[in-house]
Amino acid sequence: MRANDLANTPQVKILLVFEAALGFLKTGAEKEWDRLASQGRWSRAIDLWYLNPLLVSIIWDRCQKDDLNIEVVTYCGPDEWASCVSDLIGEAQLPIRRVWAIRPEVLSHKIMSMPNVIRIYDPFESHILYFGPRGRYLVDANQFARD
Repeated sequence: MRANDLANTPQVKILLVFEAALGFLKTGAEKEWDRLASQGRWSRAIDLWYLNPLLVSIIWDRCQKDDLNIEVVTYCGPDEWASCVSDLIGEAQLPIRRVWAIRPEVLSHKIMSMPNVIRIYDPFESHILYFGPRGRYLVDANQFARD
């Protein structure tokens, strides 16, 4: 309920991909990441990542101005990895509703039954065609939630 409006319409969502947009692998940590990910040691692997400070500040700015509902999706691992990403985001106290793990191919089918998802910001150019008119290729953090 907003401003005494009793409408039963769901709040629109924006999906943001964690890898290469909100989160970046630390320089020189690629081999260590591959090793830990292959062993399923997600709680140790998350220490190799850091949040994009520019996008963090933009998320705060947009959420305060536009009342956004943002969810983060991760492509790199299973639900255990998403839980670790959620903890990292929680430490930064970002206004992110949920973090979930999914493959881009599966997400492209799942969004058909998610009419409240209006945008999917993905930094991987090869994935954009999966999402049709909802997909946005995120080249620069300043593009986030501008359209």
